[in-house]
Amino acid sequence: MSDVTAISQEYEANAKLAQKLNHFVLSARKHTLLGSEPLSKDARAELATLVKSIRNRLVHSTDVAAAHIPEEIISRLASTKRGSLPYFLSDLERAVGELTEERELSSHALDALDSIVDAADASASEMFRRLRRR
Repeated sequence: MSDVTAISQEYEANAKLAQKLNHFVLSARKHTLLGSEPLSKDARAELATLVKSIRNRLVHSTDVAAAHIPEEIISRLASTKRGSLPYFLSDLERAVGELTEERELSSHALDALDSIVDAADASASEMFRRLRRR
């Protein structure tokens, strides 16, 4: 597989995950701030699974079950949250609990989800720039 093909596939994975996370988190924020339609039960479950996978990858870097989360996102989160990683992991755990129990998302949980979205967006943008340079 050529270098461009590998980067293209990595970009596609990053971009799809970033888009999915953006949609979920934006919908959750709209519900919290504007009282719009809440996330569906399936969307909450899928978001909880993604957040749990990201949390597991941050704690156990070789977690095979969470292998579908691109390494760039995990690396970026580990780097940006280096000084506050235990608190961030706690906020992610809180977000998973609130999502699975269908409770209102707390500001800490929403902030943690925003951090994931930021990392996913930045990773997708970086991949796109690398792809464009080829």
